[in-house]
Amino acid sequence: SAPAAPTWDDVAAALAEPLLHPRYTVPIIGCFRPLAPALVDHASELLRTAAPALLVDSVASQEEEVGEGDARVVEFYLSRGRGLRLHELACLALSRALDLAPHLIRRVLKYFKFSPPPFQRLLREGVPSLTQGLHLFLDATQVSYRFLELEPRVFCEQWDWSCFLDLVNGTTDYRLVDDSLHSVVLDLRWCAIQILVVVFKASDMGNASFGLGADDAFTCLLRFLFTLCFNIVFS
Repeated sequence: SAPAAPTWDDVAAALAEPLLHPRYTVPIIGCFRPLAPALVDHASELLRTAAPALLVDSVASQEEEVGEGDARVVEFYLSRGRGLRLHELACLALSRALDLAPHLIRRVLKYFKFSPPPFQRLLREGVPSLTQGLHLFLDATQVSYRFLELEPRVFCEQWDWSCFLDLVNGTTDYRLVDDSLHSVVLDLRWCAIQILVVVFKASDMGNASFGLGADDAFTCLLRFLFTLCFNIVFS
């Protein structure tokens, strides 16, 4: 007899791991929107089995990232001892899914019942050196801010955000860094300030009160919006 046709749940299970790939999240949610709840549930279950490893990130392979055609995202990062990076990509995927389908909020929160905050790297390592690994801190900070933008009331109360005050205070000398890293440090500082503005319900003068000029703040905003739009259009 002919094999049974795959069920919708089978499809969701097959797409759960590719969903975590930065290039595939938006297309998968866009094409399979009715399956979005099942997709997020299956992806979360994949990561639940690896929950303890989501706190670990091997420095030796920190520059390795999953290739465009590699859908085995979980295996790629766990085999390299980079569970924390896998968690950060999962947070990115969940933030994009939530942006496209706001009704997924309960399922997104279920993931965070067994996983750390999206800014776990900052909690683990403290204020970063202004020379190494900055892009990883920027990624984590940007996705943290994105969650706050999408559901400020929910995520303000979800975690303790005080580490971003340390981050802002620790990047006051951003003008002294090498030219090649200046924009990264500036973006990191700007994004951390935006997080504090949301959490503390501060006014738009928050940038100025933390010593960030209007021109620099506007430039950072444009880069953030460009990154957001580029990721959605070209994912």
